[in-house]
Amino acid sequence: WTPVQNHILCSACFDRYKRRGTLERCRLNPPLAESEKRCTYEGCGRPTQSSKYYKIDKGRSTWGRDWSSLEGSVLCHSCFDRFKRRGTLERCPKEKEAAVPSRCEYEGCAKPGESSRFHLIDGERTSGGHDWTPIAGKVLCHACFDRYKRRGTLER
Repeated sequence: WTPVQNHILCSACFDRYKRRGTLERCRLNPPLAESEKRCTYEGCGRPTQSSKYYKIDKGRSTWGRDWSSLEGSVLCHSCFDRFKRRGTLERCPKEKEAAVPSRCEYEGCAKPGESSRFHLIDGERTSGGHDWTPIAGKVLCHACFDRYKRRGTLER
């Protein structure tokens, strides 16, 4: 502690010195040169439009993933985060939703054909803490869906 004796340290600097024995900051991801700021993943939709870029160094073991296949690569924040969370750079294929009929099936609906969105109710739903099985398989307009979600009933 003699190098910092008689100095006033903020809590971050104190903790850093206590853990590492130095006030020097650790630079795990130092800033890249402007010429390096491009995502090298060929499937990236916006390789030059990221707020942060990460150079994948040899031996990286962040989040328990095997990064060896990406050594030397530069990833944008989105691609880095995707690999960190899922262990792959591939995007999830968006499944096409089956066409939901655009008419509310609740008999008491005031505007059954006029809604910004229609919801096909499945029996597994638990939104709002209500039992949705009585209306499973029905199509509701957004207003009726929201009413059931809030109140647990379609009645006005």
